Amino acid sequence: MKRLLFTLFCFATLAQAQIPTNKREIMQQFLSGTLDEAYVPAAFFMHFGKDARIGEKAIDAHLRYFLSTGMDFVKIQFEQGYGRIRIEKSEDWEQIKPLPADFFTPTLEIVKGIYDIAGANAMILPTVYSPFQMLIQSVGAKTVMAYAQTEPERVKKHLNILPKQLSDT
Repeated sequence: MKRLLFTLFCFATLAQAQIPTNKREIMQQFLSGTLDEAYVPAAFFMHFGKDARIGEKAIDAHLRYFLSTGMDFVKIQFEQGYGRIRIEKSEDWEQIKPLPADFFTPTLEIVKGIYDIAGANAMILPTVYSPFQMLIQSVGAKTVMAYAQTEPERVKKHLNILPKQLSDT
């Protein structure tokens, strides 16, 4: 039912604007350089409330936002984090552990749910943070930068925790 409503909304919106048949086609034309220059694709991003960061509520929030703004692609927010870790001395870095193999499962479920509903009619751009960004969110930018200058090998070691874990799974 969600897919049908989504498709009908897309067609109704695009018919009014007299542009290609769906948002996916708009972005394909834009990427190939064939989109009418009078049309400028746009998208808007925001984080949703804590109750809409996982599962069906996250899927619904993203699609509702996509439809209400008329964006040209679905931007999926990355709402997961490693958790905040207080670094007061060098040894505190050892609190940072590899991510579990299923760490990204909640985000992947959101991507799949949105794709299943909207993928035929819209491009989907999921956000996933780099190891550097996750480290900054975990210990803070000032801490990362300070240790990058004084103990760069320690920072490098912890930047490699995420890619190592993912390559082992």
